[in-house]
Amino acid sequence: MSLENGLVLDHYWLPASGQAQTLEIPVTAEMAPNVYVHVALLQPHQRDNDRPIRLYGIVPLLVEDPATRLQPQISAPQKVKPEESFTVEVSEKQGKP
Repeated sequence: MSLENGLVLDHYWLPASGQAQTLEIPVTAEMAPNVYVHVALLQPHQRDNDRPIRLYGIVPLLVEDPATRLQPQISAPQKVKPEESFTVEVSEKQGKP
């Protein structure tokens, strides 16, 4: 299994078992705004088994970092007339660039 967002951020090897497995993934700031979990399952070749030898899957993992959230504020006139110039000001609520 690997965690990727254009780069491989981390990877894990888990032993295959017949049971469902759980893996706890530590979420870091470099994973925001999203990271993809790539899973590949490779089974041993068995003649009495018709299941696929290779299984693949990709799942997005959405990560929200509150420190990077922007809250834009727009200041514009309530009414405008055709062919009349007007000013629109955009700022951020907490003064972030």
